[in-house]
Amino acid sequence: MVLGDGEVRLAVRSVAASAVCPECGRRSSRLHCYYRRRLADRPVAGRRVRLDLRARRLVCDTPER
Repeated sequence: MVLGDGEVRLAVRSVAASAVCPECGRRSSRLHCYYRRRLADRPVAGRRVRLDLRARRLVCDTPER
């Protein structure tokens, strides 16, 4: 967390080892890539809030895919 002049910035990332495929429902932990997202929220205590998210894109392990 970083507190700046008029801003609170949080760096977040997932710690889960795997995720469920939304199409077939099977778990996968095979990593394809990382990407960053920046999200902004409503002010808290008069400061802007920004989330810096490091997300992972996983590959489905289902043989038919």
